[in-house]
Amino acid sequence: MVHPGRRYLSALVVVGLLALVPSCSPHRLQAGEARLSVDRGSRAFASEAGHRLQAVHGEQVLHLGARVRLVSGTARVQLADRSSMELRSVTELRLDRRPVLVAGDVLGISGDGPLTLQAGDATAVVGGVGRLTRTLAVSVTSYRGRTELQSAGRALSIKAPRQATVAALGELPGAAQPIAYDDRDGWDRRYLANAIALGRELAAPVQTFTRSLRTGAGTEPGFYVQLLPELARQPSFGSDLLAAAPPTPGETLVGATIALAGRHGSFADRWAGVFAFRSQGAQWGLVAYDQDVTAADGIVTNLISALDRAPVDFVLAAASGPSSSSSAPGPAGEQASAGRPGSTRSPTGGGGSRPGGSTPSTTTTTAPPAAKGPIPPVPSTGTPADPIVEPIVEPLVDTINGLLPPPPPPPPPPEPPEPGD
Repeated sequence: MVHPGRRYLSALVVVGLLALVPSCSPHRLQAGEARLSVDRGSRAFASEAGHRLQAVHGEQVLHLGARVRLVSGTARVQLADRSSMELRSVTELRLDRRPVLVAGDVLGISGDGPLTLQAGDATAVVGGVGRLTRTLAVSVTSYRGRTELQSAGRALSIKAPRQATVAALGELPGAAQPIAYDDRDGWDRRYLANAIALGRELAAPVQTFTRSLRTGAGTEPGFYVQLLPELARQPSFGSDLLAAAPPTPGETLVGATIALAGRHGSFADRWAGVFAFRSQGAQWGLVAYDQDVTAADGIVTNLISALDRAPVDFVLAAASGPSSSSSAPGPAGEQASAGRPGSTRSPTGGGGSRPGGSTPSTTTTTAPPAAKGPIPPVPSTGTPADPIVEPIVEPLVDTINGLLPPPPPPPPPPEPPEPGD
């Protein structure tokens, strides 16, 4: 038989434990409520409707009509529908039926449904991840999914990775533009880090490739089929698509690589989308992101393989640089630029003309001819083309040097005058 006193004590313990359970779990948000979480080291103030602002540390549940002012640092506001907003320094937010950005920056992340944010006369409906900035104007940046920007009955759908600005009431742009990202911005780095890095990797090969080709190269479909054999399996690839590409072969090569890697829509649609977005000023990393190409390593590998299939003329010109013909005139310099011993074709494809367009003079002179020494080793360019170029260039330079006659010996020093002369 249990003693009555012990039974009473056990009941008190159970009741006490049950009373502790709610305090160990977070408050479940109801409609019209929000949870403010202030990060350590940040200065934030909040108030319920009709009350004065007070400093907030840690977490606090707020209700409709509350205000949040973040002076410095970062904070988050969680809503009942699992959507959330991130705030950073010098930002003020009011919690209405549609949260209102009074000033500053807010990063909206949709939850069970789209997140609608108000900023002056503009409204942003975030279906994914979008950034809303309010200064003298209101701008929206779409990082994930789509964000619809509305003002005065007009609307503009902003697909990631694009942005748009409302300068005044109802003055929406005709189309969204590529994100002008800043790699020092924390939100840009979080959502665009891969695109930023890929853009950097693709820029150097493009410039080197274009600069190093002969004039007129890269105007025929067969040129790109040689570099990217997969293009031969695309029935739509031909002169018509090539005419819609940029005039620079390097840009066309990178765009073709991205279009091949895409999987949405036909190849012709991807080709058009790649170069249309690029023509708006998008960095190559954003172009790949827009085509849902996330395998950055595959893009870079395919591009390097394409450069490896480039003609020898390109390889030698890329290594020696655009000034190689002028710094090494004469047959030896021309052979190095053309890539074959005995060739007199200039790097620009101008027959046997010399740099500057001058014609070799036939007038004899008593001055000794200039000494022609061996071609010096090709210096490293410091670009991603070096691992491709150097194994090809160095054996060719050695071969050319072996075919050249040895330089004439220097003239003997003058004999000293005889004594008494």
